[in-house]
Amino acid sequence: MASRKRARTSSIGGSSSSSATAPTITLNGGEACPTKQVALWRSGRLTDTVVEVDGRSFAAHRLVLAAACDYFERHYDHEHLRDAEHPKLLEHVTAAAFEPLLSFLYEGACSFDESLLAPVLRAAHYLGVPSLESAAVAALTERISPSNALTAWTWGEELGLPELAKAAKVTALEGFDEVEKIEEATLVQVQSLVADDRLTAKSEEVVFSAVARFAEAKQPAEADLLELLRNVRFPLMSRPFLLETVRKWPMLQTVAGQGMLVEMLAPNAGPAQQPRAGFGGRFLYVMGGAGNDQEPLSSVEIYDTLTNTWAATTPLPTARTSGAAAVLGGKIYALRGQEEGHEDDEDDPGEDDPPTDAVDVFDPQTCAWATGVPMTTARHCLATAVVGGKLYAIGGNTEGQMLPIVEAFDPQTGAWAEMAPMPTARSAPGVAVLNGKIYVTGGFSSERDSVNTVEVYDPQTNTWATAPPMSEKRRVHGVAALGGKIYAAGGLGDDGPPTSRGLSSVEVFDPQTNSWSAVAPMRAERWCISLTAVRGKLYAVGGCNDTADSLATVEAYDPQQDRWEAVLSMTCARRAAAVVSMC
Repeated sequence: MASRKRARTSSIGGSSSSSATAPTITLNGGEACPTKQVALWRSGRLTDTVVEVDGRSFAAHRLVLAAACDYFERHYDHEHLRDAEHPKLLEHVTAAAFEPLLSFLYEGACSFDESLLAPVLRAAHYLGVPSLESAAVAALTERISPSNALTAWTWGEELGLPELAKAAKVTALEGFDEVEKIEEATLVQVQSLVADDRLTAKSEEVVFSAVARFAEAKQPAEADLLELLRNVRFPLMSRPFLLETVRKWPMLQTVAGQGMLVEMLAPNAGPAQQPRAGFGGRFLYVMGGAGNDQEPLSSVEIYDTLTNTWAATTPLPTARTSGAAAVLGGKIYALRGQEEGHEDDEDDPGEDDPPTDAVDVFDPQTCAWATGVPMTTARHCLATAVVGGKLYAIGGNTEGQMLPIVEAFDPQTGAWAEMAPMPTARSAPGVAVLNGKIYVTGGFSSERDSVNTVEVYDPQTNTWATAPPMSEKRRVHGVAALGGKIYAAGGLGDDGPPTSRGLSSVEVFDPQTNSWSAVAPMRAERWCISLTAVRGKLYAVGGCNDTADSLATVEAYDPQQDRWEAVLSMTCARRAAAVVSMC
């Protein structure tokens, strides 16, 4: 849906009186009467009926009213009503709304204060003027914002206008942080929002706080409250918030309430463990990588997914490529990878390229980089993941040696610690988090071949297990989780030179079927790409094409339509860049 005009909020509420400050709106789409007939009506000549609304009288012609309005057709065709001199509209219609409606019947268009838009819609709906109703719905839809979305949603439901209700819900999902008066929503509306994976908010703490305000205002039955809360993703909240706010919330101080919390916080709680597709903000941060001269880059670009624009921000402290990055605690942790020398040869990784253990931390509030705690093992062509408030550095290589090493950084202790190593040493793997577990896909094996094997790490038990392999062997590919599934895109396939080939294919792992299946391929072959999920879509950023040229192009995948579309290219061609999404 297109972005909404959030400055306008008065038009949805539906004042019955004209506002001195409201702008004028014009609705079109009706069938105009002949000019002479309109002039006669305007002058009050030859009219044959009077309609009374709110104590006001409106002179008109019966044939005009009956021909354009279902209500008046029924009225004047009814044997007990056809001789009534003054039809009276007692419900649903105000005089302020009937006046522009009458103009629409005669002239096919009407202009009025925007504050009357909702009353005009109501009048058009109840009197049966479909063309005016459609025009009013379109105008209301354009003016929906998070501040009035719940009101518009209710109007859509009350008037049987599913397109208006749908548009209002989507707006509320897209701007949940800004939704006003959640206390006035219905239980069904709040349930529908919180259960939707597309809900976009700064954090799951915000979602819980909104649900709590609603529950305190409406006092739903405990069974209804607990059913609603089961859609809140408690495992994604910070420990202090869980302990100090959630567990101490008075409405959860029951046996059933505490039992629900224990259940929802247990490992393997399904979707409750996964970040919402709407989370991850609206911005893509693209950091470093290498250009066509194969030299590492320090530049950082930010892509705004809503405005389809790129902007530069503070560059990295050092140029680097084949590193990795992740968001932890609202900051970007960039693991440097390779800083010197030529771009890594994907078919002979890391022979001469010095790796580093350095970590840089970016604060988006200050747009400044700071030095982080270095890893225990220097490496590049590694992957990262964040689970349970910890940052994991996975695999990679150093001086051509593939690494099974996994280490985790805990911001609470400020230290890295080694975890159980991967069963398979891997360089340039793809990594995604699903249901609280880390899936590691493909990469270079210790024999320097591409592999299609997949291994799964459980942070709760510090153990690894095997998952179904991908259908394609892939290395330097892109991997991301979206909508409870894992997508693997592009990369280099087969077993090294001379059979290496760039891939455009994309496959998806569904944990429900425990299998991989193909989806629509990318528009171009890409390897050394970055794949990131933002607001319900996947973004494939940069990489190399079949002639090993670095790419500035970006494309986005919509899983609902199973289709890739090009978006605005970066200002700089780059491969092996680190990419994250943020608010």
